[in-house]
Amino acid sequence: MELNTFNDDPLDVDNDGIPNVYEDDDRDGIVNLYDDNEVTNETNSTSETIDSDDDNEVVDTTNGTSEIIDSDDNNEVADTTNGTSEIIDSDDNNEVADTTN
Repeated sequence: MELNTFNDDPLDVDNDGIPNVYEDDDRDGIVNLYDDNEVTNETNSTSETIDSDDDNEVVDTTNGTSEIIDSDDNNEVADTTNGTSEIIDSDDNNEVADTTN
């Protein structure tokens, strides 16, 4: 009998038999997906990823369409209230992307 050492589970990236969604590989107190400090939230039936790195992104799917709000120094806001993704950039250039028509 041949021993199969290959693990088919795509969530077990370190191949230890435990899916990484249940592990804290970097021992920071957060159970990570792929050990990148992400937290997966499925409270609104759509999987969204909140990435707690230095970029401070927040993924919001409350209106059924994934939008990314990036709270870095560029202060972009992604707005999908009219069904089309638009980006409002409140930096020094004061651009506004409008897709109402």
